[in-house]
Amino acid sequence: MQQELKPCPFCGSKGYIKQDEDHHGKFYTLGCSNESCMANTILYTMPEDELKLEEAINQWNTRVN
Repeated sequence: MQQELKPCPFCGSKGYIKQDEDHHGKFYTLGCSNESCMANTILYTMPEDELKLEEAINQWNTRVN
């Protein structure tokens, strides 16, 4: 089961996960749903690097104490 994204750490808007595909294969983009936010597309998975979706979600959900 995929964990839920926390709100954007910059503006508080809802986060999103989008699956795309290009000539390298399938990948995901993660970011803020607010198009004006600097975090609009901040994390992505790379087919070659094998950055797992769960790892990308963990990175997005990390907050500084």
